[in-house]
Amino acid sequence: MSHKRNSTKVDESTTYTLVDFFQRIPPGRQVQVTQAFKSLTYNRIEIKSPELQLYCDNCKGLRFFDGSYGTIPPIKFGEYYNIFFNYFCRNCEISHKIFAVRVHVRDKEICHIVKLGEIPSFGPPVPNHFLTLIGDDSHLFLSGRQCENQGFGIGACAYYRRIVDQQWQKLISEILRVSKGINADKEIITTLESSLSEHKFKRAVEIVKDAIPPVLLINGHNPITFLYSSTSRGIHELTDSECLEIATSIRTVLVELSIKIKQALSNKRELIEAMNKLNSKKKSKQ
Repeated sequence: MSHKRNSTKVDESTTYTLVDFFQRIPPGRQVQVTQAFKSLTYNRIEIKSPELQLYCDNCKGLRFFDGSYGTIPPIKFGEYYNIFFNYFCRNCEISHKIFAVRVHVRDKEICHIVKLGEIPSFGPPVPNHFLTLIGDDSHLFLSGRQCENQGFGIGACAYYRRIVDQQWQKLISEILRVSKGINADKEIITTLESSLSEHKFKRAVEIVKDAIPPVLLINGHNPITFLYSSTSRGIHELTDSECLEIATSIRTVLVELSIKIKQALSNKRELIEAMNKLNSKKKSKQ
């Protein structure tokens, strides 16, 4: 179905591919996309449905998805089209992803496109252990996630920053627990314990900036330092798009840190269990 108007403002600051659009852009944000069409005849084009790498609920990981779209009339330049894209996991052929998009065709190279919605919702799934970690603030995270998915950067940033402000001591406590579990240097453990006596996040960050087990570094960086720098930056002078980028970064680091904490503790338990089994076999032989 074609339409003559679209009220959503177009973000022309960056040009994306269709793959980037489907995988990275949340609903509600209209962007400029290039190389979205393939020519059929001299005056007729057809939109592509590229393969995507998405999270598969059935396979429990990233998988390639193949797609198609519903029947649409021959595309005319200058008009708007509402299109449904249907994607299935190539691996299990069970998981299904649906995108509802509106496309404004400018010419054979450029179009403006916005997601009207997608099922399942945009973004990677939130691990249950992360929601357990932040406890009573999980409702703030879910509200922030909803704002992020709808492209409300200021709202998402405010929610995520509030979580960090209220949870930084718990995060450092978990880092301390991992440090003790993996027998980290005593200096690291002492420094982390010292930071927990501070009442201000800024002072605690100054103490722990070099006291983090390598196993918990994210791309070689201290996640606590990053979270502080993200939350200490004023958002009043930033655009909604800039706030959205900060919000996405905060969410990514929070979730990644929780995953690393869980993996480190799980690896320690597995090592202890393996050692106990070996010791048990050794004693039985003796």
